[in-house]
Amino acid sequence: MRKVILDASILMRVAETGLPLFNELDRVLHGAYEPVVLRKTVKELEVLRNVKKKRLKAKLALELINRKCKIIEEDFPGYGDDLIIEAAKRLNAYVATADSNLVKRLLREGIPVIYPRDYKTLELAGEDVW
Repeated sequence: MRKVILDASILMRVAETGLPLFNELDRVLHGAYEPVVLRKTVKELEVLRNVKKKRLKAKLALELINRKCKIIEEDFPGYGDDLIIEAAKRLNAYVATADSNLVKRLLREGIPVIYPRDYKTLELAGEDVW
C-alpha cells in the first residue's frame, strides 16, 4: 500500500476550509493508501498551536493526525520542503500539500503530488512518472 505524506499546509487547510481530505484521498487513490505524517511536521504543528491566529487550526490538525495517521519517527535529513522531498523519495510516497511552491518542486523531482484544486476537491499530478 502506497504511503501519502501529509504536510502541515494540507492539514491546516482541512481545519480552515473543511476540505474532506480522507474522502478525497479515497476518491483520488481508490482507497489504496496509508496516510503518514513526519515527526517534524507534528512538532511544527505543536509550535503553531501556541500562535494565536493559528491555534485552532493547528489543534484540529493534530487531532486529525492522532485519529487517522501514522507518525513516521525516522529522522530524514533536511528541513521544511527539503525534508518532505527526501522522505517522499526514501518512502516511495505521494505527498499531499496545499503549498503551491512545494507542488512545483515535487513535480520537478518526479514525485507524485496531491493538492487542493479548490476548497472541496483534490487533484493528483505526476503519477505517470511512477
